[in-house]
Amino acid sequence: MRALPVPGLCGDGPLAHQPDEFELPFGTCVGRAEPGDADAAPQEDEDDDARPPVTIERAGERLTLSGRIDRLDRDPRSGELVVVDYKGANVDPFKGAGWVEGRELQAGLYALAAEQLAGEGTRTVASLYQPVPG
Repeated sequence: MRALPVPGLCGDGPLAHQPDEFELPFGTCVGRAEPGDADAAPQEDEDDDARPPVTIERAGERLTLSGRIDRLDRDPRSGELVVVDYKGANVDPFKGAGWVEGRELQAGLYALAAEQLAGEGTRTVASLYQPVPG
């Protein structure tokens, strides 16, 4: 059965970016081995489709990320991505101005991870927190 496109909020056409993947895990290992610990082998999470960790390199620094992207939307024409991270009732709306000071960098880091997970030449054009009431 073919999925129907998600309609836009304004106008009569569908959204340009349509849901592509939900619950996209990457780098999720339960028992990570410490460097140099030959006896400890990491055990994979029960997710068979988990991708490996993503390594981001900027300004000579390296950061290895693991997590689960709640929703990844894609424009079927251009391939552009939008990352959506759902947050529970503990999220203050319009709090974006304090993200850097509060070290709330998940949305931006997931945007970088999504580009690597989707493949070379893919561009993330937005990453947002979506509050879910209740």
